[in-house]
This record gives sequence, C-alpha cells and structure tokens, in this order.
Amino acid sequence: AMPPPLVSALLWPIVVLEQQRQRTTWRTWYRVKWRLWQRREADRVRTRTVRGLTVTVQPGLLDPAWFFSSDVLVDALASDVRPGDRVLDLGTGTGIGALAAARAGASAVVATDTDPVAVACARANTGSEPRIEVRAGDLFEPVPDERFDVVAFNPPWLDSGTDDAHQTALRLVPGLPERFATGLADHLADQGRGIVVLSTTGDAEAWLAPLRSAGYRTEPIVIRDRGSEVLTAYRLTRG
Repeated sequence: AMPPPLVSALLWPIVVLEQQRQRTTWRTWYRVKWRLWQRREADRVRTRTVRGLTVTVQPGLLDPAWFFSSDVLVDALASDVRPGDRVLDLGTGTGIGALAAARAGASAVVATDTDPVAVACARANTGSEPRIEVRAGDLFEPVPDERFDVVAFNPPWLDSGTDDAHQTALRLVPGLPERFATGLADHLADQGRGIVVLSTTGDAEAWLAPLRSAGYRTEPIVIRDRGSEVLTAYRLTRG
C-alpha cells in the first residue's frame, strides 16, 4: 500500500538528502580513483573496449572506459541510427562514436575534432572502416555545406575545473551551446535529428535552453544513473 500523502511529504526531504549523500560519496570515490588512475595510466597509450568497440587512447584524450558518457553515446547511436543514414560525430575524440554509428548501419560518417591528437587517434582507430572520414576543425566548420540524418555530440559540460588536460577537455566553453543550437538546422537533413549527451555534474540546461529556444524538442532516449552522476542522451528534433 502507498503511504499517506502527509507521510510521503514528510519523508521526501529525507529521501532527497540521502540521494545527495550517496552521490557525494560516489563522487569522492571517483575522485580518489581518478587521481590513482592519473598517476598510473594517464600518460600511457592504452586500449579500451566499450560496448564491444575497441579503440586506442592516446595520452591527453578522454578515456571512454573512464568517462561514462561514451557508453551513453554509443547506446544512443545504436538506438537512433537507421541503415543508410549519414551521421556527423562532433568532438569525436578517440572516434568511438563514429565506430558506433558505422556499426549501427550508417552509410557514411564524418567525425570531427579540434584537437590534432584526437584527429590522429580517431583516424588510426577508424582507418579500417571505409565509411568513416575524420576531419579537423571546430564544430560545423569541417562540413560547411553538408547535411546529415543524425548529428551526434558528446560535448563538454563542466562549468568549472582544474588545469588537468582531461578536466579542461570537459570544461564548457562560453557560447558553444548557442553556436551548436544555431548551426544544427543548417546541417540536418529533412527528418534529421540530433543527439546530445549531458550530465548532472554540469549545467545541462545551458545546452538544452538554447536548443529549445531554437525550436527543438529535447526528448530523453537513454538515461544512466552511475551513482556519482546521471547521464542522459537527448534526441533533438524540430518542433
């Protein structure tokens, strides 16, 4: 039986506080693991497998086995990419999103990144897949006149951070959400849709508000509670 409304109202603050306590504990644990990992592996070339996709990770790049947003991006692409789609993977990093799109049946995938190390790494990881092309450039610059059935972005969202290279890569650049929201319409095909992955560790609304203002519906399609954070992949469609 459901508890009486008054009891539920009284218990709700306790539930919220317990959830916050658990998330704080998880975040503390991950910070400790992160520091230990940095000392041991951050400066090494390593091989990672996420959802059956194997990539080499160069020093300085986000490790898809450590940053759970990669799992969510791969799952979202698996559910949303249709055979024959053209896919754009913005900020590809190791190229794992591009590989996921190709595995899901995309006929062509363009992967972009501003970091020369990421571009070289993604090219090495996707070199055996002829449907994937990796280009260097900022956001939509490498695809000025092209349109895609799916535009996927696993963007930075932290509103603060340290000078650590990985934390810097996750830090939200002022104006980036607005630029993404403005440029998306020029690169979506008819009936095209976007995918953006966001986390409760950052300011998700900073990304979603410009998209809604630009006329997009933001529908959650993959949600993962990792203890320290909740990650959500949103499907973006024109309203």
